Amino acid sequence: MLGYVTGPDQAEPVRSTIGGALDLAAAHDSEALALISQHQGLRWTYGRLAAESDCFARSLLALGVGPGERVAVWSPNCAEWAAAQFGTAKVGAILVAMHLACRADDLVHMLGITEASVLVVARGLAHLDYMAALRECVPELDAHDPGKLHSARLPTLRHVIILDEQGGPKAAWSWRQFLAMGSVIPAMQLALRASTLDTDDPAVIQFTSGGGKPARAVTFSHSALLTNGQTVANGIGLTSGDRVCLPIPFYHCFGSVVGSLGALCRGAAVVLPSRSFDSTAVSAAVQGERCTVLCAVPTMISAQLNEASFDGINLSSLRTVMMGGWPFDSAIIRALHDRLPLLERVVACAYGASDVSPILSLSVPGDPLDRVAAMEGTLLPYVEASVIDPLTGELNGHGGPGELCLRGSVSMSGVWEGTGVSPAAGPDGWAQTGELATVTVDGRLGVLGLRADLIMAGNGRLVVPRYVEEVVASHPSVAGVVVSGVAAGRGGEVVCAWVQRRPGSALTESELATFCRSRLPRSLQPQRWQFADAFPKTETGRPDRAALRHVGLGGLP
Repeated sequence: MLGYVTGPDQAEPVRSTIGGALDLAAAHDSEALALISQHQGLRWTYGRLAAESDCFARSLLALGVGPGERVAVWSPNCAEWAAAQFGTAKVGAILVAMHLACRADDLVHMLGITEASVLVVARGLAHLDYMAALRECVPELDAHDPGKLHSARLPTLRHVIILDEQGGPKAAWSWRQFLAMGSVIPAMQLALRASTLDTDDPAVIQFTSGGGKPARAVTFSHSALLTNGQTVANGIGLTSGDRVCLPIPFYHCFGSVVGSLGALCRGAAVVLPSRSFDSTAVSAAVQGERCTVLCAVPTMISAQLNEASFDGINLSSLRTVMMGGWPFDSAIIRALHDRLPLLERVVACAYGASDVSPILSLSVPGDPLDRVAAMEGTLLPYVEASVIDPLTGELNGHGGPGELCLRGSVSMSGVWEGTGVSPAAGPDGWAQTGELATVTVDGRLGVLGLRADLIMAGNGRLVVPRYVEEVVASHPSVAGVVVSGVAAGRGGEVVCAWVQRRPGSALTESELATFCRSRLPRSLQPQRWQFADAFPKTETGRPDRAALRHVGLGGLP
């Protein structure tokens, strides 16, 4: 039936806790490499990762952290992030994954709504001073001793742990001080706590603004995350011999689930090239560690391809590039194919809606480039999808675009609201994503962008921006394009294309209009053109079409 598709039937979802899965991997081969942090010079085996996670977990027990308490981590990629991820899971606490670019107001919102009792924090990242932002929210940090923090704005926050040994706020524990506390907790006490945990217990809270909605604290269980990681690992053929280069931050579901947990489920190694994305460090990591898989978002891949030294790097070990996220540009996929012709799988195109589940669909081996570029994938096991008409709310049975709705056992448990999880899906289990999608005649899911980005043209037609962007982007003088609606005087909107010229180009509106006239139906041809050096983006890297609508025809600064 067009408008509805389901993933393949497979075995039952993974029934393990995240900590239990790590212990099982360590027991299977404790000497296998689990984590290589290049910028820290660290190489941890699965045995070492399990031991570091146990140490973190015992220290949480020493602080009195109970099952279900929230432990926030605000840090760029590092080995300690992984130890915190697994250690928090081992005591049954819930990891709160904090965005890297948090401001003071964001901190108050995220730590406040989750009522986090523990914050593990780095000093900062590039120009971002985490300590300054934290002091702005919690001025009491310099007035109390460690373990005795009382904050007026964040009354549940009791412990702050800094990821280094340098001096810090008076109330904060250093990393070494924190880990030393766990030495008095016997291993049996940790094992006893682990025995009380259930695979359906909440494990992670992630903040997302997916689907154009305000940021929500979405909650995932141990089983849902491990099942998602395992099915993605199966989909890209991951084995214990693989090394996964991961420039994506751990706080993002792509990094912590597809990267960390996917590798765990197959005993593969994760390679962290740097604290935050650095194209030179990524190339060096792939070459130096002989990485076989690279996980990245399109903007990262574009930066790699444009790196001056790219063609001189030995990337012959790379067999799979797994790419997901936005903006998804078919030109990037084709360029990747041209530059790396030896790839076994040019791109494993992944779609996920973190409001619902980290990864929901994936391209399959042998997919032609045009289908990968169209972001058409096969649903993962345990997932159902339906596409509903954005005007009527009925199942879109004619095959056209509509709003994507999903349900399945890998979906989020719900939204965290103060003291617990509130269901986000309807009584029948369906959750609206806010994304536009189609179902192809052969049962593929094609994702087009946000429903909120639909252009309500004055002629009564709904225009999907991506259809227009694909054509405009194929012009040889166009470096980038974002299409949005702009209010028209007689009601409705007109199609406006914001174009970034390639260096040295003198491309004109007239040339673009002529180019599109023979390639697009009249109803999809832009009526307005604007040139810009860059486009506003949301925090997740999507083009901010809402900002462009607001700017209107006045142009970008």
